[in-house]
Amino acid sequence: MPVNTVHLISPGLFRAFHPAEITTNHLKSSQLQKLLARSSYRDQLSINPFYDYQSNLPLARYECATSGIEVNEHQSVIYAETLHLELKTDHIVARMLDDKEANLTILLLLLNEFYQSTGLKFVQVASGKICCIFSENHEVHFTAASDVLGRDIKHFLPTGNDATYWKSLFNEVQMLLHENSSVLKHSLSGFNALWFWGNSQPAQISAWPKYIVGSTSWIDGMCKLNNLNTIDINALATVNGDSVTVFDESFFTAASTGDFNGWLEKLEEFEKQTLEPLYYQLKNKAVDKVWLYDSPTSAYELKRSDRFRFYRKTPPFTKICSR
Repeated sequence: MPVNTVHLISPGLFRAFHPAEITTNHLKSSQLQKLLARSSYRDQLSINPFYDYQSNLPLARYECATSGIEVNEHQSVIYAETLHLELKTDHIVARMLDDKEANLTILLLLLNEFYQSTGLKFVQVASGKICCIFSENHEVHFTAASDVLGRDIKHFLPTGNDATYWKSLFNEVQMLLHENSSVLKHSLSGFNALWFWGNSQPAQISAWPKYIVGSTSWIDGMCKLNNLNTIDINALATVNGDSVTVFDESFFTAASTGDFNGWLEKLEEFEKQTLEPLYYQLKNKAVDKVWLYDSPTSAYELKRSDRFRFYRKTPPFTKICSR
């Protein structure tokens, strides 16, 4: 029995750039463009609960589960993303420092020593990110770090009944890092802020998919805590289920930083590792249809019968990528 539907969630694949940022004249038609030319665009869908998963799912809790870090039921956990804040004339811009080799041990010791009496605990998970575990001030809504990069941070500060606490903590951490800049040497010297973000509440999902495809560490924790199954994208023929959800985070960094050339490089990887396996299994009757979501309520629907469509006009990257 084939999988009825594959839901492909790939943040940054669509609507990621201002038209002026799309500077490369990519002459070769890509696999993505060809598939979209054959697909049917549907703009009146029921909201997909996984499209905005960064806001809807407690990803930091899942990462802690993957890393074997215990979080009690009464506790919440969010990310504390290391950033560099750059002061402009009348605003502050957040930058990501591309330093995956940074040793965060000194930073964690500093934070935990300073906040040990406040109920805050800072831990590093397997992905390398820092998470903040806390027991109070849960009524708050954060903005994901990827939505803040290169923009005026004042528009994205926490909101909600407990927002004042988190804004104060945000400022306090900046002062702490500044005062201890001599301790945070070498690879840590560029970090001058922590951006708190993530969903601190339990996930509100009415119907979980039984099978998940994805390689990020939070997926393992999500499956562990919700009794879900991970499966290889090339093995959908072995699945006995109605739907499979595929998470692909290839485009996060390029889309968040306005790097269109980097986005094109990731596109080649995405096509080989994600699109081609899905299309092959669609062709071989392991899958009935694939949904490529470009918003919470709209998507491109590619059915098995669509393989025989004559190409319509191939959509240019300005249409695919423009906000």
